[in-house]
Amino acid sequence: MAYGSLKHNWLMAWRLGSKAYSSTLRDLIAQINARKDPNRPLAEVEFVAFDLETTGLKPGAGDEIIALGAVRLRGNRLFYPAFDQLVRPRRPVPPVVEELTGLSTDRLRWAPTLASVLPLFLAYLSRGLPLGFNVAFDLAFLNQALKPHGKLSEQAVLDVWAVARALDPRWEHATMDALAASLQVDLTGRHTALGDAIIHACLWQRLNARLAALGVYTLQDLYSFLWLRLRHC
Repeated sequence: MAYGSLKHNWLMAWRLGSKAYSSTLRDLIAQINARKDPNRPLAEVEFVAFDLETTGLKPGAGDEIIALGAVRLRGNRLFYPAFDQLVRPRRPVPPVVEELTGLSTDRLRWAPTLASVLPLFLAYLSRGLPLGFNVAFDLAFLNQALKPHGKLSEQAVLDVWAVARALDPRWEHATMDALAASLQVDLTGRHTALGDAIIHACLWQRLNARLAALGVYTLQDLYSFLWLRLRHC
């Protein structure tokens, strides 16, 4: 289903009420969690690199999402339009987060709520295989917001950090900045949701070139490679 159709259907569901809204979210979660064709060459897979900005590190303790960003990619190409959305939190943005991201409580005052933009973000993610860096963090926030509609599976999302660790044990504890420096990826836009999503996409492109040199060409090759290299971690 096209993104425009998903957007239209969600707007209809929003008007119909909570039951239709929940059904829309459950359908999108199922699409994202659905197993992708394991025999598809990595060069032909459409990925959706994404990132979040948050008020803190603990979604279970009340920290919230304040920005969502994502961009589609296939091979060495990024595809636009990207997804770039600020979100109004229920709690004030801490000074340390404002300094890091440039997002203040005042700036977010007129942004939409997470509930109103979450279906559109999931619709964008559903267009390909989601990809992120240290995805457990992002999924913890998304799944906190998705209760009780469903849960995004960590197995349905490619973690660039896991790919890096599988390729080189020296990257076991590498930060995103350190990995970007090693792979000569530009950090323009760092600590913005869309900026970080683009960095994730570029990191994957660099790592994918190294995978190809090792004979890792398909999704199944990649899953097997990650299992063999990381099974004792």
